[in-house]
Amino acid sequence: MTRIIDDTYRQVQLEVEDSRIKSRTVIGGLIGMVLATLIGGALWGLKLIYGPPERIEMKIELILLFGLLLVCYGIIKLCTRQSWKNIIVLVCTILAVLQAVLIGGSIADLSKIL
Repeated sequence: MTRIIDDTYRQVQLEVEDSRIKSRTVIGGLIGMVLATLIGGALWGLKLIYGPPERIEMKIELILLFGLLLVCYGIIKLCTRQSWKNIIVLVCTILAVLQAVLIGGSIADLSKIL
């Protein structure tokens, strides 16, 4: 019985530690957000440039956008070593995805000019 209580206590402690905001979380989140934005923007731009010229079906577009979200989240998670339960990781991921889409669109527009 005490083993179950100890295991549960450790699990709760890990979850509390994961959701705690530390300076490492903020710094890692910002660094991860910059990296995720650049890498995600390049990937999204390549998708726009080399994708089929006609409109892609909305389902496929959403799947690709979800993939971009996973890439950005993975990079930020690697930099912070915390999960989506931490508000900093969640906010940085959302901002990185939005910025990546904007950068990807800019890259695609520049490729049409050049």
